[in-house]
Amino acid sequence: MYVEEKTCGSVMFIRENGVKKYLLIKNDSGHIGFPKGHIEENETEKETAEREVFEETGLKIEVDVNTRQYYSYVRDNRILKHCVYFCNEFFTHDIKLQENEVFGSWLVPYAEALQLLNYPQDRVVLTKADKMYD
Repeated sequence: MYVEEKTCGSVMFIRENGVKKYLLIKNDSGHIGFPKGHIEENETEKETAEREVFEETGLKIEVDVNTRQYYSYVRDNRILKHCVYFCNEFFTHDIKLQENEVFGSWLVPYAEALQLLNYPQDRVVLTKADKMYD
């Protein structure tokens, strides 16, 4: 029997000179990925993603639920982790990283973001998200 956890977040990008650049963050475990966090009681996936992106980056977003992606995996042979991601464009460089949870950040084009991500599932999410906004 697994303990289940659910996290929600968003693949965040900004356009600079016609190039989409993705915001990646590093958490305390060394995972390089997208802003996300655990769902709280009575919170929707959309609300969680919006709250977590704001807490970790200072960026206010309005999630488009039509961009939803999902995957799950087992961690430590005891935790079934459900991950939900949306995709959002942002328009300001006024990013304020959450100091106690975010230990690095990158704003990079797609190819470089693919290289930096250290979970294969996140590369799949990025690839799908990159095709959503052309």
